[in-house]
Amino acid sequence: MSDEIFEGNDPSEDRIFHAADLDLFSIANRYRKFWKLPERSPYHTAISLLIGKGLPYDTVSKIMEHIGQALGNKDISPKNFHITDKKLKSWGLSQEKIDGIRKILALEEVSSQSLCKIKEGGIYLVKAFKVIQEEDDDVFLPDDYNVLRNLGILFFRDKPMTKTEAMKLSRAWQGHRSLISYFLLKLKPDGAVKILDEEESHDFWGHSKPVTPSPTLVADMSAVNDDPVPELVKSISS
Repeated sequence: MSDEIFEGNDPSEDRIFHAADLDLFSIANRYRKFWKLPERSPYHTAISLLIGKGLPYDTVSKIMEHIGQALGNKDISPKNFHITDKKLKSWGLSQEKIDGIRKILALEEVSSQSLCKIKEGGIYLVKAFKVIQEEDDDVFLPDDYNVLRNLGILFFRDKPMTKTEAMKLSRAWQGHRSLISYFLLKLKPDGAVKILDEEESHDFWGHSKPVTPSPTLVADMSAVNDDPVPELVKSISS
């Protein structure tokens, strides 16, 4: 694949589309039933997204694990969230994010409109919430660390894709960018690698018929026993 679409160049629309022959829409749609997580309360979803803003999967996972244990693995709500600022800081949260959490918990109702009041989350929080709640079919998340890292892996880069590169690529996915954002947001880095391995023999760059995921990958991406969180999927609900 040509690097002409990447940072420092001014590609034409044709080159952008050619570079995006990686059919992420079909891939995301094909794996969709394996990475769709159980529904969580709007408070839980919004706070999880705020915590995840700008942070890698492993860091977010550990913080959410601490919170889950403190709440008895129940959804975050204004009634049950009694964790102190000191404890949240000890788990790695900044004061800014803690302030944002408190403001979300103080909302009468959590929606994409009410989240506009949470300055700590910025436009990212509103857009990410719309993606998770499936309010809009064409929202892209170029500010999310995990989206950029997974794009870097899927496009054989040795580092996360830049925001500018991702925005250029996203033009080819117009109309389906929320589905792709959801997929990239939740996919673990090792999951992206396994998908590459799975697709390699099926003309990954978009020139063959869609294939059914192998039993091995399906088992990895689906819930196992009583664990509600798929193995390869980023959990914003743990």
